[in-house]
Amino acid sequence: MTRREHASTEREQVKRPQDHVVDIDTADELPHRVLINTSPKAGTYLLASIVEQLGFRHSYYHLQARKLQAYDRNDLDQGLKHPRRFDVPLELSESRKLVRSGELAVGHLEHSREREHLFRNFRIILAQREIRSALVSYARMLGFAGKAGPELTERIGNEGVSALIADRGAGLLRTIERMIPWRDCGNVLFVRFEDLHADPFNVTGAISEFLGVQVDDPSETMRRARDKHTFTKSQRFPDLSWDDAAEELFERLGGPELNRRLGYENE
Repeated sequence: MTRREHASTEREQVKRPQDHVVDIDTADELPHRVLINTSPKAGTYLLASIVEQLGFRHSYYHLQARKLQAYDRNDLDQGLKHPRRFDVPLELSESRKLVRSGELAVGHLEHSREREHLFRNFRIILAQREIRSALVSYARMLGFAGKAGPELTERIGNEGVSALIADRGAGLLRTIERMIPWRDCGNVLFVRFEDLHADPFNVTGAISEFLGVQVDDPSETMRRARDKHTFTKSQRFPDLSWDDAAEELFERLGGPELNRRLGYENE
């Protein structure tokens, strides 16, 4: 074999990193791969912290349709303020392969039959929240972090939640609606954000059972999760309130009806 032929053979044997990630059914003896799939501001990183306390490793991958955001666990504030710096262009069909057994990733993924198939070997925790309170929390986060860009950030500061609804409300409500069918999938546990706070013992117990982890004291697990510095903890952000302008836009977009579909009958 000539030197050139030998070098060519070596190059053929050196594969790209993703070629080594085989998409197979996770063996029964291995821990699950977990996707925390929530509507925006429905407890994404609190749930991730709970799952961490149950022994799973946080990948700090935020999965999206055509990219992932691979945050630095040692500098989360940079991820909050400058998320685009952590963008990695990668189709969802490939990025989900980077989540190994015993690890978790997060996302706000709308349901489709293709995605249901892609994540068939994951345990998925789906969380949703009463939409008005979610929008207030989201506006608070954007106003604090400047993630929305200077123009919208300034508008939120001047106009409040209605600025967010006018700019992004239709898209946010569409995402929330398209996530609903995940509830019917056999590998999905549905959690209401409100129950995380009102009934932490039973919710944490349900999560641990769903993931096949035994926990002696679910309340202690929740306490440790809440004490952990999470990515977008709302206590850090300035207060905003729901007002008549926000309600008018919300009603125009069909928000109250979508709330009822989520199970918030009196909201």
